[in-house]
Amino acid sequence: MDEKRSYGRVLVVSVLVGYLEVALTLVVVLLSLWMRYPPGAALDYAAEGAVVITLIPLIGVIAFLLSLLFVLPSVALAALSARRIGGPEALWAPLMVAALLGPPVTAFWTYNDVATRPMLVFWACATASLSAGALIARTGRSGLFRRVALWGAAVVAGTGVLGAAGLATGLLPLYGS
Repeated sequence: MDEKRSYGRVLVVSVLVGYLEVALTLVVVLLSLWMRYPPGAALDYAAEGAVVITLIPLIGVIAFLLSLLFVLPSVALAALSARRIGGPEALWAPLMVAALLGPPVTAFWTYNDVATRPMLVFWACATASLSAGALIARTGRSGLFRRVALWGAAVVAGTGVLGAAGLATGLLPLYGS
């Protein structure tokens, strides 16, 4: 059975999921860069590594704020909606994330005169990204942080290994060939 939900645990696990999503994106971007530039191209790996290391605290602050503003309220509202209206809590969490993201996205869209299609794509991607944190963090099981960290690190490392293997074996095309 699930234990009583701790919103501190929800926040920590949600921030961890945000970090893992950024790490996975970073691995995919690095693989994409390796696919675009020939082996002799002058890439400054030290400078790029320094940029990544200096961005780690900023990513943590952004993940914390997004979790605090969108994930925690959506988990609480999903639990409330499941109790009051009915239905599984897992169904309500992404709907609540989408509803909570709606006003800021609409305000940005209206104020900056952005085209409709890119803004809808951004809203859908942000909803999916934050819903992953909400769905994973909403369970009250003990040891969740450790399991998420281990499985998330395995996914990130597996993506890197499979991408590197694909580049080494020629399954993925190198630098535009």
